[in-house]
Amino acid sequence: MHKYSNYLDIALGIVNEGKIIFDENYLAYNQIEKNVGREVKIRADRELNNILIEKLYKQSSFNIVSEEDDKSIILEDKYNWILDPLDGSLNYMRGIPMYCISLALWKGFEPLLGVIYDLSNNDIYHGIIGDGAFKNNMKIMVSKISSFSDAVLCTGFPVNFSYSEDKIIEFADNVKKYKKIRLFGSAALSLSFLASGKVDAYTEEKIMVWDVAAGIAIVKAAGGNVLFTKRDVKNSLVVSATNGSLPINT
Repeated sequence: MHKYSNYLDIALGIVNEGKIIFDENYLAYNQIEKNVGREVKIRADRELNNILIEKLYKQSSFNIVSEEDDKSIILEDKYNWILDPLDGSLNYMRGIPMYCISLALWKGFEPLLGVIYDLSNNDIYHGIIGDGAFKNNMKIMVSKISSFSDAVLCTGFPVNFSYSEDKIIEFADNVKKYKKIRLFGSAALSLSFLASGKVDAYTEEKIMVWDVAAGIAIVKAAGGNVLFTKRDVKNSLVVSATNGSLPINT
């Protein structure tokens, strides 16, 4: 048994309970509570967050970082649960079937494990670094594609992205080498698809840590390569990840 197996069991239990609660409130949760600029918050974000955090506190004394707590921050040299109660909220709101619950355990800025529940497809991705990654308890691995001209990249435009002409040109220059580009509206599911070999790379700037924390752990557990650095916005990262056969952006 891996030394983090007990914590994986906690994470799996939390996201499974989240799935039940989400299904019970599927229609009621689809209510806009904040719509400012490019940011949309709905009832599901707030209520699921509060319920799942309460459940986490009952099972662990670790620090909790979540999308809906403005004061939360990763503590260095401490264990941190990192929760996104609903990644892909706008997809859910508009009936696009790509949204999930994402929960990770990191020690400081070291990813340890992650669990992602694809709520539309009833798929659970999980992984512990050093112990493998799984989809519905079947082992998954990254692809072996080693040429950018054959590779599929997942990316996106987070809330904090600058849509200036310079940034758009820079974005185009960075992605034009790939065969295809996919923007799914969920960083967590994009990284799950990378871990399971459906796509070959992922990159995003100024993405919030709760959007990618579980996915980063699962990709690394599946044999992929991930680089991330902190940005000036609190709890935001720039992330580049590949299957390990493709070079990674530095």
